Amino acid sequence: MGMRRINILLITCLGLTACSSPENRFNEATKLWRDGDIQAAKASYREIVERFPTHSVTGKALLILAETAQYQDNNAGEAARYYHRAAELFPGTDVDRTARHKLGDLYLKERRVQHAIAEYQKLVSLFPKSADACDVQRAIIETYTSISQLPQALDEIDILIDNFDGCRHRSWAITRRGLVLLMLGRTQEAIGVYLDFLKKYPKDPLTVDATLMLADAYVDADDLEHAVEVYQRMRNEKSGDPKFLEQRIATLSRLRAERLR
Repeated sequence: MGMRRINILLITCLGLTACSSPENRFNEATKLWRDGDIQAAKASYREIVERFPTHSVTGKALLILAETAQYQDNNAGEAARYYHRAAELFPGTDVDRTARHKLGDLYLKERRVQHAIAEYQKLVSLFPKSADACDVQRAIIETYTSISQLPQALDEIDILIDNFDGCRHRSWAITRRGLVLLMLGRTQEAIGVYLDFLKKYPKDPLTVDATLMLADAYVDADDLEHAVEVYQRMRNEKSGDPKFLEQRIATLSRLRAERLR
């Protein structure tokens, strides 16, 4: 009788989702999603979260629910709650890192700038050696620059340059440092940044941009002679737009000639 009861329970479990493992439930929810039954899939993911809050698949389910709320349902508040919950339930994991990155991006899109910066900074603090940290450090710099908090932007640039060895945005940060210095009116310092960059990284993909910014810095410093020399060198080396370079050379040369009269 006992064995018969167990067999009946096993047969029943095979036909019921309630007896499925978290992995099976996740796979079933994912299949529903792929089949286009989004609402049923969301319900299944939510059930996984409630029944298995510490299981590894729950982190994946939370991220899926967050992205669905953000991109399909256009519900930023619900998406933020899912991202927060993912970060809280799985601290120090890839789920935490991904959730904080996406939450920062969400806040930035919603123009909640200080919230975005705070999430990005948490990510950098918790995962300082990750590629995400490198990416969000650039986002922090761009955000501070966009809201004209230039001293803060300069501080964050220095952090990226000094502390992020191997970060793919390092050369960008150096050239951005020159731009921010220009925006702060520290023109001679900006010129020094660009000259140093071009000397140390002559083959960098940002060399052309840095050279153009150097010429702009010379113009800003009212040093038209050196600005013309930079544009002429670019023309001779066939780097940059030839038509633009010729126009700048002609315009600045005319201005220099007028001043010498």
